Amino acid sequence: MRIAGPWLAGIVAGAVGAVLLLQLLRPRPQELSVAALASVASRDARAVEARLSGGFPWAPFRGGSRGGRDSDASRALASAQALPLSGSMSRHAAGVAQLLAGRDREALDILSEIAESSSDAQVWSDLGAAAFAAAVRFDMPDRLTDALAATDQALALKPDAAEPLFNRALILERLGLRDDAREAWEQYLRHESDARWVAESREHLRALAPASSFEQFLDRDLARLAGDPAAAARALVDRNREDARFKGAVEILGRWAAAEAGRDRAAADRWLGLARETGAVLSRLPGDRMLERAVAAIDAADESTRAALVAAHADYTAGIRAFWANRPTDAEPILHRAVAALERTGSPLALMARYYEANTIFGQARREHACEMLDQVLAATPADYPACRAHVLSQIGACHFARASWGESMRTFEESAAIFERLGEAGNAGAVHRVISIIYDQHDDRERAWTHRMVALRGMGGESNLRLAKVVAAIAQDAMLRRKWRVALSFLNVEAAIARRTDDSMQLAETLLFRAAVRKQMNDAGGARADVTESGVAMAAVKDPSYRAHLNANAHMVRAMLTESTAEADALLTEAIAFESTRGDGKDVPRLLLQRARARRAGGDRAGAAADLDRGIAALEAERASLPGGSARWGAFHSAAELFDDAIDLALEAGDVGKAFAVAEKGRARALLERYGNPSGFDPRQLPEGTVLVEYAATASRLVIFTVDHTGVRATAVPYDREQLARSIQDFVRALQSDSGGSREAGAALWRQLVGPVATRIAGARTVTFVPDALTASVPFAVLVDADGQYLFQSHAVLVDPSAAVFAATSARRAELSRPRSVLIVANSKAGEETSSLTFVRGEAEGVAQEYANAVPLQDDGAQYDELAKKAAEADVIHFAGHAVGDESGLEPASILLRRNGQEHRIGVAAIAALPLKKTSVVVLAGCSTARGERRGREGVISVAHGFLNAGAPSVIATLWPIDDQSAARVFPRLHELLADGVPPAEALRTIQLESIRRGDVPTSFWAALQVIGG
Repeated sequence: MRIAGPWLAGIVAGAVGAVLLLQLLRPRPQELSVAALASVASRDARAVEARLSGGFPWAPFRGGSRGGRDSDASRALASAQALPLSGSMSRHAAGVAQLLAGRDREALDILSEIAESSSDAQVWSDLGAAAFAAAVRFDMPDRLTDALAATDQALALKPDAAEPLFNRALILERLGLRDDAREAWEQYLRHESDARWVAESREHLRALAPASSFEQFLDRDLARLAGDPAAAARALVDRNREDARFKGAVEILGRWAAAEAGRDRAAADRWLGLARETGAVLSRLPGDRMLERAVAAIDAADESTRAALVAAHADYTAGIRAFWANRPTDAEPILHRAVAALERTGSPLALMARYYEANTIFGQARREHACEMLDQVLAATPADYPACRAHVLSQIGACHFARASWGESMRTFEESAAIFERLGEAGNAGAVHRVISIIYDQHDDRERAWTHRMVALRGMGGESNLRLAKVVAAIAQDAMLRRKWRVALSFLNVEAAIARRTDDSMQLAETLLFRAAVRKQMNDAGGARADVTESGVAMAAVKDPSYRAHLNANAHMVRAMLTESTAEADALLTEAIAFESTRGDGKDVPRLLLQRARARRAGGDRAGAAADLDRGIAALEAERASLPGGSARWGAFHSAAELFDDAIDLALEAGDVGKAFAVAEKGRARALLERYGNPSGFDPRQLPEGTVLVEYAATASRLVIFTVDHTGVRATAVPYDREQLARSIQDFVRALQSDSGGSREAGAALWRQLVGPVATRIAGARTVTFVPDALTASVPFAVLVDADGQYLFQSHAVLVDPSAAVFAATSARRAELSRPRSVLIVANSKAGEETSSLTFVRGEAEGVAQEYANAVPLQDDGAQYDELAKKAAEADVIHFAGHAVGDESGLEPASILLRRNGQEHRIGVAAIAALPLKKTSVVVLAGCSTARGERRGREGVISVAHGFLNAGAPSVIATLWPIDDQSAARVFPRLHELLADGVPPAEALRTIQLESIRRGDVPTSFWAALQVIGG
């Protein structure tokens, strides 16, 4: 958010807070401890639902109150972070203080920083509590994964600690994993003696009481309604519609067939009557008539046809049971026989039997045959069998998914889910949403992935079964994609528990293999070997040959990770790639090719490695091409982005700088580039004389710095420590933000790492354009301090771009536009529920307006976004002054706050990107952190600025962190004076920064935050 008034205005503690701080901090700040915070904690209400370490007493949690976050005491606690604390305990207490004050992000920053080097279970437990609080407050369920991982780490350090045991149960319950949460609460109760905490946990347990299974419901709960089949059917449908429909056809008619075969006429009539009434109820709901007509076919049958239907239903039930028991090879002939009999006797269940037969064929990796069958079933299924259509569509989606054809897969799955939701079948809809979430995971779209994943968990979390295990597996696989190994381990442990609970050897074997891979990444070679061994035992219990082949392919991948022999790894991965390419999951092929390329490179086969990397990148390109354009492609390369890094490294080893640079460019900002007409590529001759482009690629082994001018491309590769460089960047940004001493020293140190190796190549340039990668994206390049002690902007105009090709395209676009004469001013000074009023915005807007011949203001109390959308097309310049959010952590996705009908609304990047900026040459974003946002694969930072670039603005002046309201009002009108005179944005900003230094009337933190993005 833009800061109202001077920097420290927001951390003034009131009298109550001052007294509390004196209690906590006497006699010196270093004595602040978690126990001290606990000693003064409220007994009336606790600030967070999760338990905190250090002896915090029980108090009732008032849901949603956040513990009085606006009180003086709360603000005083929040200011603890600014105190000169030292030592891990003091930092720990400061993090907890921030959490008590409702400042979850700050708490996470502090606790995350100290946890990585801590073996203190309390630190990890409180980090889990902070992540849980942030997940709830920001409605970011993906943060629950971090919470569980931190809590599990606390329990690994201290298995009987009550606080993390309590929090683990709370997290699992919030995720909707009811069986796992119930077991976790029971485990917690075995370690808790405080009657008040015990009572609260028992309330949770009561809410998690398990429901009876469908079979139990049939055998027990419906017994009292045996004489009233209509009432029994209504009870069955009210309990669960999809169980009533699916198991009505499988279990109830299967029991009818068994009773008929056993000549138990009374039982047969009872089961058929229940099926008849259930079908009638279902047909009156959103309208599925398959069960109704299946019973009608039995009712209309003569004696010989009835006998054939008895055999057909027995096969139908047996075949589906075999399929769900992981025996597709056994199930196929049984279902094939059922299809023939059901078709011959006129039962509509022949369609569902053919659908399941196709599933068994798909499960045996005969994918094309299965997909052809499914297309035929869909064409034959009438509209009044919507559930059958939804099932078939979902499996056709799986066909596209197996080919990694993401666009068609998504479209088909969404159609299937919509039908299931219309029918009220939450579990089936959840199963489809689970796969949709995986597609979004592949493309680094966390928000959409978790929206669908939570639908899946709500639909399926009530009972441990294969479908629930698959949802948990998807969470673990996403964590593996993100290299969040602790998170992956936590959810693989949950997945293993579900597999054991349901006695599913297939799922357990696969889970253990993936857990072995994760443990290998965590340097737990012994644990990895143990998991591979245990997986082998589970695999031996899997009797189906096609499923064993699938498991063998996964086992080859894991064994290739564990072996010391590059030749063995190559051979194992070759088998795995062959299987996945033809019979398995196509989405895994790029990552397997990356793994084999690394094995081949280590074994000296550079040509083979390069071929694998090229093939892997081509596969990613094909997957990307299957997606619709625009934002859907922002994270298209996420699933195997390291292919590009390795290809750059290998090309440089071969001395091919041109290929290395082409690969770097190929992976970057492609969707944004397509917005500018999809040029074929970047030609260094497009750069004007006096301009040098500096592009970074942090590979696994070195930092590659490309320098480009109109004469060509050069590359410099330097050794680096990724974590150390990330810390240096973070320290520099923090020093600049706080206006504290040491920012120049930190800037000089960072200049030596990032610019020093290529300093001679930019020495004479008028303009330097930096193209950062994910590691360097938050660097304020213009204020790095060179060898002469000067900021870079003092000798160069500085721009930042997501790729060299984007710089060329935006520069060409800006050159086509005339000198700006009109400005559209969007000024939002008023406070909303989550923001403070901005005193100086109105004056800033008036100052900006004076610089242009035509100024169009959008008033505070108007429908600002609607007006922006209408008037943006005619604006030469757009100036936004107001609140914005931009957070690379994803807690608060990038957006600007505009008013509509007197209320604040968050306008996100996708909505901004849809604006029709036909004439706009520059957008000035005078809000906080408008250049920050979630990092989406290689597309770049998805910030507010990125949204305006997508909308067509060739240049955006944005901010890297929160800025001061009063300073903004002083500086931005002068910036517009220069822009209105035709000064290019980078030169205009440079002038502003030079003037700010000379005058000394605005803090460094303000002008250092400003950045030009684009041309």
